[in-house]
Amino acid sequence: MRGRELRLLLAQELRVHLRDPATLLLVLLGPAVLLPMSLASSKLVKQVGLGAHEDEVLVVAAPSQFGSWLEPDDLLEVVSGTFEDGDVAAEVVLFGEDDCAVILADSTSSRGRNALSRIKAVLKRQREQIREQRFATLGLPVGPDGVLAVEVVDRASDEQLAGSRIGALLPLMLVVLVFSGGLHTALDVITGEKERGTLETLLTTRADRRTIVGAKTITVFLFCLFPGVLTLISAFAAVQMGWLDLPGESLTVGVGALVASAALMVPLSVQLSALLVVLASYVPDYRHGQLVSAPAMLLTVSPAAVVMLPDLELGPLLAMVPVAGMALAMRDLLGGEFSVGMLALVGVASLGYAGIALWLGARLLGREAVVVGGVSAVGRRQRGNFLGDAVALYVVCLLLMWFIGSTAQSADLVWGMALSQLVLLAAPGVLLLVYLGLPLRRTLQLRAPRPLDLVWALAAGLCLPVVASGVAQLQQLVIPIPESFLQSMDQMLVAEGRLWVALVAFALLPAVCEEVLFRGAILGLVRRSLGPVAACVLVAALFGLLHMHVVRILPTAVVGLVVTAAAWRCRSLAIPVLIHLVHNGLILTLARLGWLEQLEGPWLMATGVLVGTAVVVVALAMMGRRRPDLTNS
Repeated sequence: MRGRELRLLLAQELRVHLRDPATLLLVLLGPAVLLPMSLASSKLVKQVGLGAHEDEVLVVAAPSQFGSWLEPDDLLEVVSGTFEDGDVAAEVVLFGEDDCAVILADSTSSRGRNALSRIKAVLKRQREQIREQRFATLGLPVGPDGVLAVEVVDRASDEQLAGSRIGALLPLMLVVLVFSGGLHTALDVITGEKERGTLETLLTTRADRRTIVGAKTITVFLFCLFPGVLTLISAFAAVQMGWLDLPGESLTVGVGALVASAALMVPLSVQLSALLVVLASYVPDYRHGQLVSAPAMLLTVSPAAVVMLPDLELGPLLAMVPVAGMALAMRDLLGGEFSVGMLALVGVASLGYAGIALWLGARLLGREAVVVGGVSAVGRRQRGNFLGDAVALYVVCLLLMWFIGSTAQSADLVWGMALSQLVLLAAPGVLLLVYLGLPLRRTLQLRAPRPLDLVWALAAGLCLPVVASGVAQLQQLVIPIPESFLQSMDQMLVAEGRLWVALVAFALLPAVCEEVLFRGAILGLVRRSLGPVAACVLVAALFGLLHMHVVRILPTAVVGLVVTAAAWRCRSLAIPVLIHLVHNGLILTLARLGWLEQLEGPWLMATGVLVGTAVVVVALAMMGRRRPDLTNS
């Protein structure tokens, strides 16, 4: 009977969603159209430059000498006149016999761009002819281009070249589309029905609750899987029809790679569907679900971004990373270079993570409060649960930093950093606490620290840079650090200007403003909703993600974990501010003095990491401890 009820409920869920035009458009038809259009965009951009004048003979104003250089295939007609004449697409001015040529053209029009391209081709051909003639006159057998001529022969097949190009884009887009498709369904079948009250009515039927939960979970899984499979099929079709500018003329993506990639979609869809079921169970209504979907997607999509690092290879460690291992395995499959052992490891790890997520999702959906519905935002806040408000605050600050902060820092690094810290990070945290009516002094933990805690905080801050550096070195074994990133960081650390200006902009302001946001507002909001371990891990992860670059997330999160743990134990914002200030200030000072490179020896680094980690652990253990009361002994 339970199997029959499951089939009936599943059929009903699918029938409802497949009748919804929005579902068909966003979940089913979107992937079939979106990816081919994206793949064809690069080719269309090239064709835009030619426009409607691809085969038209264009008129150019030029001297007769330039006209003598033309060939019929150049599709150019030389007339006397100037660029201002109505029918003239461009003008060529020659100085001397063959010394210099100036081209006047309007690059904003397709005729101008096309004429400019054709004129350049003519001048290049003529330049080569003149050079060969002059060398022949001097009695030399070849021109400069004939000496040590280089010819590159790429041994990779067309299928491998095309697969590597598609593999840098397709896995990331697949994760986005799978998550988006499942999100819409999960919020509707769980959060939406809680909000509409229809889920409680369904619970009054004779169907077992586990059957109801199972039907909804399978529904979310199917609507995660459908967009992924449709995306793969549409990508395969787009390549066959030549919508993507790929090398070669034959079929460039093998059917075997397509089938294997589709097989990888199953465990990926199971993982994401279970995650979305948990997400939809936590949020009280659809509006809050849309609010938390942005950071949830960011957390999910970020690991898949590793496919954009061309030098990153799939190894045993990366194969165990959720989403990232799957994305790299799909990239290798499409490129035709993969290891069966790595694929098997990725599959086993993915199914294991999926099983854990499904187990957690089933337990959550089995709770009465989750299935029937949660309390309102006002009731939640009255009970001291501000977790949703903390997530909303972080999303706002992240978006502000992404769009405004990065732009301001690109224009002026120092003043952009000051604007980002004061206006985009600290101010929103304080304003939200005022809006919620929470006491600033208690929520931000604005109390004087114990003197002994300040000493331990100073010790932790001095040792924390070498600990973070050790984490970065270990991470480099899995994710190589791009040279461009190292150069940008070195440029920022040794930027022109006085040392005290750099210390204020990159040490003092971040230490105060970022701590007000993370260890003050966000930690104060989640303190009553989460335990110490969960709260510290959450705040540290959010702190690492704020720094955006993939190679900075983990080392920064480790620093954030230490600082958050210190704030939790000492219950004073001054402690994390001091650790953060010493950490940033020490790195800046050593970089300005040129001592960082002298501390990069392997044995010195290993010793420093071990000693620094021990000091940090001891400092955290000693923070917040009170002296024993010996008055009664």
